[in-house]
Amino acid sequence: MHTVITSRFLSALVFFSLFLPVGIAADTLRDRSNVHFGILEWTSGKNAAAKEIAGLIVPGGNETFPVLSRMPQGKSDTAAGIQYPREVRLGYLDYRQADPRVISLLGSVSADLENSGLDADHCDPSRPFLPVTASFQLARLPPITGVLFSNPVESGENTQTAQFRLQCLKDSVPLPVYLSVTVSLVGPDWKISEFMFDGETYAGLAQPY
Repeated sequence: MHTVITSRFLSALVFFSLFLPVGIAADTLRDRSNVHFGILEWTSGKNAAAKEIAGLIVPGGNETFPVLSRMPQGKSDTAAGIQYPREVRLGYLDYRQADPRVISLLGSVSADLENSGLDADHCDPSRPFLPVTASFQLARLPPITGVLFSNPVESGENTQTAQFRLQCLKDSVPLPVYLSVTVSLVGPDWKISEFMFDGETYAGLAQPY
């Protein structure tokens, strides 16, 4: 008798589970997919000529970057078997000679920017206005769908500056916004000491006050 009741209970549980709504995550994934593929131009396979597209070899795998270009063959600072991508204004995204601590900080800043903010822990404590100002400016931009940053260069004593490229999605069209981030050595740690948007690209996308 116990076996029969258990079997009926399990059957009912399976039946009702079929009518449970799909989670929010599925809708989010569907929406993101629609936005991503909606900005691409599609053509009939009969009208498209097939051609080989070479990928860019970067550490960790073979990736392709539509907004980047291949580093020329035979470049003296290219390691054997490795080719680094290049963005028009950022240059080659090759961080081999950079301070790993600076690259780690810039990577964390990239994650902040994708979420339209700037963590106060990444900023110089003597400049408490930086995360507030940055968050205010970022909130005026369309959704940020991607972030790239250049190889940092020395801009002063214990100070380095990197250029960032934000890819924003406006009316289903990806558009770039550039900014510079300066980091300084504060005690043993690198912290953001300056955060400045490129006026031209920012003004073209920022919402009015």
